[in-house]
Amino acid sequence: MAESQGWKGKWDKWKPAIGGLIVGLVLGPFVSGWAGWQVTGYTLKREVRDAVVNQQTEMCEYLARRAVENPSELKYNARRELAEKYAKFPWDDKADFTVISNCTDQLAQEADGATTPATG
Repeated sequence: MAESQGWKGKWDKWKPAIGGLIVGLVLGPFVSGWAGWQVTGYTLKREVRDAVVNQQTEMCEYLARRAVENPSELKYNARRELAEKYAKFPWDDKADFTVISNCTDQLAQEADGATTPATG
């Protein structure tokens, strides 16, 4: 009987720590996800895609500005066609819609960054 008292005493001593461990293992992922400490696969893919689109947009704008002296003076359709031409990269089957749209918007701005009104 003395041995069972020993185990009961040990259990009573370790019971709060074991309970805390179990609660932490169950609630930990939920709390860290809610706090934003986890990066999900979807978030990672979205961030990488945004970075790629931004780089491709900058390259499209750079190439288009080299080809046309002041693309901000072009009409929307001409800017869009210019963007479509330079938004397609050799490794792509076709140009990405977001890159074309962003590049067209960037080309509408003056070289110093001031936006010009649309001419049609």
